Amino acid sequence: KEQQDQCKIEKLASESQRDKAQLEAVFDAVMDGVVVTDLTGRFLFLNESQARICGFPNVDSMKQNFSFFEKIFELRRLDGEILPPNQWPLSRILRGKSVTNEELYGRRTDTGQEWLFSYS
Repeated sequence: KEQQDQCKIEKLASESQRDKAQLEAVFDAVMDGVVVTDLTGRFLFLNESQARICGFPNVDSMKQNFSFFEKIFELRRLDGEILPPNQWPLSRILRGKSVTNEELYGRRTDTGQEWLFSYS
């Protein structure tokens, strides 16, 4: 019985690793930036497109806590109004709000790089 249970656990772990690898492959193939966080704002997953869009050399260099991004990013509404970090889409989502089709300008304060974001 114990050996059967161990075999089931190993099979489930193998299937879980396979499923995770497949999901990561799909996210990495997407041209849009994809970010998955836990409820505290810690990044659990992001794709290469997201790293590239935000000016990072790779995914690993971008795996920071949300508070890191508050220090180097600025988000503005299309009318130019700067949003405080507690009004950023991710902040609102973490508080249970819904964000759909919101366009904002983003800027890295350390490099000056700018882009237009569309959040959903």
